[in-house]
Amino acid sequence: MKRTTFRAAYLCGLMLAVTMQVKGQLTLQCEAPGTAQKPLGSVLIEQGSSAEVSEMSHAPHGAKRTAEHILLVNWTGGSHTFKDKSPYMDGTLDGVLWTYCGYSAAVNFHLISKNDESELTGVLIDERAGTILPGGYSVAFSPDHQSYIAFEQQEGEELATIKLYTYRGVLLWKGYNGFASRDGQSVIYDFDNVRWDSSGMLIAEYRDSHNRTVALVLKQGKDAHWRWASENSK
Repeated sequence: MKRTTFRAAYLCGLMLAVTMQVKGQLTLQCEAPGTAQKPLGSVLIEQGSSAEVSEMSHAPHGAKRTAEHILLVNWTGGSHTFKDKSPYMDGTLDGVLWTYCGYSAAVNFHLISKNDESELTGVLIDERAGTILPGGYSVAFSPDHQSYIAFEQQEGEELATIKLYTYRGVLLWKGYNGFASRDGQSVIYDFDNVRWDSSGMLIAEYRDSHNRTVALVLKQGKDAHWRWASENSK
């Protein structure tokens, strides 16, 4: 079963960029390796694909499609059902599609992507408690597993959105995966390396107009607001 929209094609390149950003860290991502039919790097996991079936086989208590547009995910004490909405983004951007993306035993979370007319995002399911938490199409966990960042793509936006959450899904901060103009209509700089460092600080890098690498760290100020600051700033 294949449904391809212009946004899906655009997101294939976006997914590859994010995959490169979080390489080497504990992540859950809605992507699969390229195939002979789609050789250019990673691609979004599609419903009913061999990639989705493979990921569902690793769910500790099982995950399956009970019908073409119904996804069932079991957790330790029960199950959650995700139902797509017509017209299933078939040649349009209307509808909702849910896709199983994977499970990590290290953090006991499943990742389910949600693709609709407004955004590509996702949710996390806590395997032990059954709680559904906000996620994204790509999620990276801090070294102590007490925080995570989630990437989302809003329809019409050039830059992905990054959201910082506590382990319990409380939103701490959100911003773009780079710097945009004040009106949000153009990109000034893209982040090309967003990662957690060993101390649990969120680091981002970009290339300035002189092609120099600039490193930033996300810090919480005395006013309780989070901002990107120079990695060497106090």
